[in-house]
Amino acid sequence: YSDYLTKGTGALDKAYGNSQGSLNSALGAYTPLSDLAGQYRQGTDLYLNALGVNGPAGTQAAQDAFTSSPGYQF
Repeated sequence: YSDYLTKGTGALDKAYGNSQGSLNSALGAYTPLSDLAGQYRQGTDLYLNALGVNGPAGTQAAQDAFTSSPGYQF
């Protein structure tokens, strides 16, 4: 009985380690997609600020983003 328990536990430990490695690889594959989502999130935040959804501070941030800077010519 003890021998089977040892072998079974060893097999489970090995399978668990392999699955953890596979999951880490899979999560790493989504990093570029996550980075892209971060870029879209910035635009979404600016849009919501312009709509006034994020309150007065958000509205001011949107106005600052769309106000021309010194030296800018139309």
